[in-house]
Amino acid sequence: MTLLFVLPEYPPDYGGGIATYYGALLPELVRQGHMVDVIVGSAFTSGSRAYEHEGVSVRMLEGERTERLMPAYNRYAATPEVQRHLAASRALWEQAEGGAGYDVVETVDWGLLFASWAAEGQAPVRVRMAGSSGQISTYDAFPGKELAGELLRLLESSLLPAAHALHSTSRANVAFWERTAGRPVTYAPPPVVPREPLGGPRRPEGFVAARVQEWKGPQVLAEALRHLGTDAPVVEWAGRVIAHPRTREPYDRVLRREYPEVWGPRVQMIGRISPDEVAQRQATAAFVVVPSLWDVYNFSATEAMLQEAVLICSDGAGGVDLVEDGENAFVVPAGDATALAGRIAEVVAMAPQDRARVGRAARETALRLTDPARVAAASAASYADLVGSASPPPSPWIRDAVRPGAAVDLGGFLSHLPLRRLLAHAAGRLRAKTPFARAHV
Repeated sequence: MTLLFVLPEYPPDYGGGIATYYGALLPELVRQGHMVDVIVGSAFTSGSRAYEHEGVSVRMLEGERTERLMPAYNRYAATPEVQRHLAASRALWEQAEGGAGYDVVETVDWGLLFASWAAEGQAPVRVRMAGSSGQISTYDAFPGKELAGELLRLLESSLLPAAHALHSTSRANVAFWERTAGRPVTYAPPPVVPREPLGGPRRPEGFVAARVQEWKGPQVLAEALRHLGTDAPVVEWAGRVIAHPRTREPYDRVLRREYPEVWGPRVQMIGRISPDEVAQRQATAAFVVVPSLWDVYNFSATEAMLQEAVLICSDGAGGVDLVEDGENAFVVPAGDATALAGRIAEVVAMAPQDRARVGRAARETALRLTDPARVAAASAASYADLVGSASPPPSPWIRDAVRPGAAVDLGGFLSHLPLRRLLAHAAGRLRAKTPFARAHV
């Protein structure tokens, strides 16, 4: 088959789990005899380079296409993020000529990348539910972006039923989208390229690899270590810091203020580190924690299992689907700091032979269920089922909502807002900028 993947990132550039997933899947599809092209782009990603990576032909979204389309979506100017997402989706669709010449197109739910593909319905399209922008806006609810979040969720739930197929790597996410989109969603664990267990002397510290972000659960870990008091172990946290959704401060600053005896003394930030160093720390840590309140998957859980680590995984992360509690890892309820504290204490007290038993079982499970060759073969079979298939078109209203349109006068929108509120807002913005301006004169 001839396959096109429309993605926001692809190796050697990594931003998150999307690149990890497709970096394992697509070279394996090539090895199994399929022709695979990738076009990389999003509202925030474009470029001019083209390259080949492990037999996969990769090109970038031409950024001028998005900029040219922005005025055609300025009816969404009150929500600039949605405007740019829709313009980028259309730009990708136009650059790829609607998928002409490809048997199947696959894209993802993040950033409304699927919007034009689902609306136009020219090539069979499978959407992988990797964590939609609407979902993320629910868990990272920034003040002032409420309208954008509502629009994202309305567009997603209206457009996804028009895709030819939906797929997810998490049973919980499958259930969510089957309820939300009102249609079947297939499930399979993701492909993960296995590393050999690195081993080494076991360190006393625990380890987390994740962004410091609200739905990744840093506050749950901090509360759990507070419960343990002086018995709390040190836990290293590797990852970049995201803004707190309510205060807009760096999240670690908020945690240092709220948990001064824990965040810093017990949870020690080590910043962003290479995948090789992540694997080494997973392999030698006393335990690895995935404390997420929500995560479609969380690859660090499976990567820790492949390193024979003792994993404590929240049931809010999709990676928990691979866990048999007490046999190959340990499960805690999402957001339950008391339960997490108890599991940490239990794991710290484990005998070496029990640690080794759990670690070996973890690796065996991960190797079996996330084998890239197995996942690629199953994916290819699902693509073959889509060749020549049709899907129900979206309603004309929804289709028109994501198509380019005539530019509108933004003054018309602003004229519907009370003048007093506009003036007060403008004055407040000017006051907020004044100290910064003075400091940089």
